[in-house]
Amino acid sequence: MDNSTNDRERLLLLYLDGELKGDEEEMFLQRMKDEPSLKEELDHLRIARESVRLLGIKNKVGSIHREMMNELPEVPQRKPVRKLVSYTLAAAAVLFAIFIGIRTYTNSSISSGQLYTDHFFSYELSTSRGGEPISSPVEQLYRQKNYKAITTLPLSEDSLDVKSKFLTGISFMETGDFAKADLWLKKCLTADNSSVYKDASEYYLALAGIHEKKYDEALEWLHKIQGDPRHLYHSKVSDHFIQEVERAKELKK
Repeated sequence: MDNSTNDRERLLLLYLDGELKGDEEEMFLQRMKDEPSLKEELDHLRIARESVRLLGIKNKVGSIHREMMNELPEVPQRKPVRKLVSYTLAAAAVLFAIFIGIRTYTNSSISSGQLYTDHFFSYELSTSRGGEPISSPVEQLYRQKNYKAITTLPLSEDSLDVKSKFLTGISFMETGDFAKADLWLKKCLTADNSSVYKDASEYYLALAGIHEKKYDEALEWLHKIQGDPRHLYHSKVSDHFIQEVERAKELKK
């Protein structure tokens, strides 16, 4: 196994354990976007871990069940009803332990980083036709995927159109500065509440809230999107997505 494979596996395990932070996490997320096979490998590893965890829960419950059965006093044959009740209570305890174990594992596997990764995708501008001018330096840099350069521009709110404000917000998301992403996406909404960038801003504001564990704000955006069938991102906000965010919110308490 070469060093690149070892590094790949190390990053996957660190990400699943929630130990990648800051620039290292952002570089890994960008790498997953550039390498679909890496995202697929992450999904497989996550499934494998879940299987091992569930098997461990099953074995532990089985051990508890055996201990309980061994500790049950022997009941005379003349009292079959009492013996049946004892076995029923033991079985109920086992089933309850299984339920708690699976519920605990399911909840613990939810994280803001995972939710963000599962639902984030890079915003793609429509292809510029030949000879059609690029509207701004921000758009030019964005088409080159030079997000870092956009974040270092001497940006002035008054000098940017709605598209540039939106692309600036997305660029900050791409580089991991979610506070400034939130700021610029909200500037976009304030500047124009009717353009196509309005719907996109609302969706990405929800994702920024999820990443920063601001679940109440994220849920407010998600419910707004789901409640509007004409919203451009309506199909991306399922009941399951909202339920996952609500569970993550409960775990934060």
